[in-house]
Amino acid sequence: MKTYATLLSVIIFNLVFAPCFAATKSADLTDDGQVNFEDMSIMAEQWLSANLLTRISINVKDYGAVGDGVTNDSAAINAAIAALPASNAVLYFPAGVYRCGTVTITGKTALTVCGDGWASSVIKSNAYFDALDGFGATPGSQVINISATCNKVLVFGLTFDASCTHRKAGQHAVVIDADNTTFRDNYTINSGEFANCFGRDNPAGMDNLVVTGNRIGLNWADGINLYNVDNALIANNIVNGANDDLIAVGESSNVVISGNTLRSRTDLPSKVGRGIAILWGANNVHGTGNLIEQVKQYGLYIASEQSGARPNNITFCGTTVCNAAINSGSAVFVERADNVTLLDTRVFNPAGGSCIYIADWTNLTIAGGELTQTLNQYCRGIHVAEQSGYSPVWSGLVIKDIQINLLGASTNEALYLRPHSSVTMDTVLISGITARNAVYCDYISVDTSRCATVLKIVNNVSLSGRPISPSSSGGIVTVSNNY
Repeated sequence: MKTYATLLSVIIFNLVFAPCFAATKSADLTDDGQVNFEDMSIMAEQWLSANLLTRISINVKDYGAVGDGVTNDSAAINAAIAALPASNAVLYFPAGVYRCGTVTITGKTALTVCGDGWASSVIKSNAYFDALDGFGATPGSQVINISATCNKVLVFGLTFDASCTHRKAGQHAVVIDADNTTFRDNYTINSGEFANCFGRDNPAGMDNLVVTGNRIGLNWADGINLYNVDNALIANNIVNGANDDLIAVGESSNVVISGNTLRSRTDLPSKVGRGIAILWGANNVHGTGNLIEQVKQYGLYIASEQSGARPNNITFCGTTVCNAAINSGSAVFVERADNVTLLDTRVFNPAGGSCIYIADWTNLTIAGGELTQTLNQYCRGIHVAEQSGYSPVWSGLVIKDIQINLLGASTNEALYLRPHSSVTMDTVLISGITARNAVYCDYISVDTSRCATVLKIVNNVSLSGRPISPSSSGGIVTVSNNY
């Protein structure tokens, strides 16, 4: 955990604060021997206090905005945007509810867009949009769009209400494509598609993004969506009511996802949605301390769904997944991905599927943590896919030091590694598994005919007195010290 805390501190400082504090002798403002989130918060406030006062501030009310939740403030807000200088400006929304069309900002550098706090300053869409989807003209659209022609952007202290009444393709409440963006302490509701969308419309790729301390309420699709973003921190956000993926990362690299709390919306008939989805083209993604406690499908999902590059160099530490797979899937899913490490994963009572489901990997390590199922339903601790259609060789699997509790009357094996006959597993190590199985079955079950080079099953314990298969050594198989 110390490694990940250090990594987070370095990334936060380099992406956000280092340019502003290059002359600072020490960033340890709390004198606790390390640079941490508390230091970062203090520096952020110092930076804001020092810089907002020196920037040209444009108050939308000075340009005729009323903010009474009834008046159409579009013209006044557009006039305020037109008055912004090319650089070093603040667009300020004092307390109020501002009904308007999309707030579109282009060509600005060192821009701050802010309010008096998300509970006080609300930008609410009053647009109507005909999606030709059978609903006719219905309310809702994008609330704010800050284009890739901007740079060095800070957005904080606002609520973005997209006013959408159903899912609408492309109607993301917040769209930001500007390099060097910090988006913090905001609230987003009623988005037609992605609540917070970053990088999707930046053809060169968005660079340097911090998304922290935000809340996302009831929306119609993804919570936080990154696409084509390099160097990002997604930390300490609460997503409580997105209706698809809660955090999704695709075609992006050098991303840290830390300390987020995620829950799916469950009041709609939609059956889809994952907790954290690491998708095609994702590279060098590291997660730590995320809580996923209600999700319709997979809690943690690492997989290539398209013909693009497989997710690569993915590490998640201290992930907790509770009540996942409400409609389908499993709690954790790794498929068609390379160099994946899951450390200290805790899974409790997935509503369906297995605790961890895996297929088609190169170098996959699952170490530490606890997998528990007490419900009376089918569940395996770690389950290898049994169907065809994957790569013929899956190489480098390590499963070690995990407590597996399968206590429901219909649960199955703690570990089940029996892939399709078209697949060969190349090098497998199983060690330090402690298992409880309510059902009498093999607590570890491996098909030795599917193992090409090395299979080691050593130092594992069944606390329920269950057997393992294979039960003896021979050839490339080593079985020892199992009880």
